Amino acid sequence: MAIEGEAVGAVAPERSVALAPVEEPWSPLTLVTRALRRCDRALDRLLVGRWWAWRGAATALVVGMFLAAPPIGGWDHADTPTWRYVLANSGPRLFDPHVDLHDQRGNLTFRVVPRLIAAAFSFDHQWQYYVVQLAFGVLFLWAAVHLFTEALGSQRLGTLLAIATAGTWAGATAWVESRPFFDAIGIALLALAMRSRRAAVVAVLALAATFSDERALIALPLVLCWHALRPAADQDGADVDGSSTGTGATVRRFLGPTSFVLVGVVVAHLAIRTWLKHRYGLSEGQNRYPENPFTLSRNYPNGLWGAFEGLWFVVAAGLATLVHRRRWLAAGLVVLAASGPLLVGVSVIDISRAIAYAWPLAPVCALGLRGLPERPTRLLVWAATAACLAWPLVYASGDQTVDWLYPLPILLVHLATGVGT
Repeated sequence: MAIEGEAVGAVAPERSVALAPVEEPWSPLTLVTRALRRCDRALDRLLVGRWWAWRGAATALVVGMFLAAPPIGGWDHADTPTWRYVLANSGPRLFDPHVDLHDQRGNLTFRVVPRLIAAAFSFDHQWQYYVVQLAFGVLFLWAAVHLFTEALGSQRLGTLLAIATAGTWAGATAWVESRPFFDAIGIALLALAMRSRRAAVVAVLALAATFSDERALIALPLVLCWHALRPAADQDGADVDGSSTGTGATVRRFLGPTSFVLVGVVVAHLAIRTWLKHRYGLSEGQNRYPENPFTLSRNYPNGLWGAFEGLWFVVAAGLATLVHRRRWLAAGLVVLAASGPLLVGVSVIDISRAIAYAWPLAPVCALGLRGLPERPTRLLVWAATAACLAWPLVYASGDQTVDWLYPLPILLVHLATGVGT
């Protein structure tokens, strides 16, 4: 007999039983995974809003300065020959045709962009140059956040790799280098040339980078690879695995307008350099290379590893992914483009400084990781960042010079107590 208000044949609803949450078994890795999740959540909160990239760059700057402190109490003196040359040739005179070509000052002749900036603002003291150098270092980290984010399609992962960059010589040179070489300016201009999509802006920034340091000229093929392989502006994750990117499409990408612009930058640099030689009676410096570069071989590992540290994981994984996806031409061209700055880097006396100009290789290879599952990409990025943060910053020069730069707490203890002197 049916009860009033109840349909005949109705089945009484099942009562849901609340299940107690299953607790994952503990292991030593549990602490690591929980810590990574907390860090991920903290980064996600940090990167919300309009100025997310600047906050990411500021985080990288703070972490980088903590791990490799500025040389407090150990700044290069203004009476050194290189500083005297820079201060004397920062306007109205920019060149000294009588400089000793076998001295470090001879190498600074055509690295004129920092001196042009100083002339424009009438610099007359070291600290003004340091402020500009640090400003370009922050711009570099900001560009790194954008480049890695574009490569991986994730603001969190992009910021992590920018933090990793701050733990390498390319990132840290903005606050640890007190000699007047201003590599931070040249590297930042390269990164900004990669960030822009406007051919005219790319040309101006790339040309300025080559006159900050001629090693930027050798790194321009990596900038070309970035513009050829980066997703189109209106491409939101499409074709990330390169399944429809055959050899013909790769060739067309490398023959795009930006490629011709960068070739024009090389021609313009050589033309301007030649004109300056004839106009001011200038000559090339003779202090870049040792008589036998192989005498530096004992320092190759320190220079090569120290310039990229954990970012080598990203480089290796990105190239392996391109090969796995049978994008042979793209992988080969990236390796070819990287061979120039890397070979030059191990051929000169300042190994770490020279290899730092190959930094664009990291975001270029990160492009190869697009489309991979999120979990392995996340673990790879965290491993790369952890390696960069855990490994002390190293400066390698000559056949045996290895300078370790200390974290800020250790430096402060040293300054306060004199321990280590």
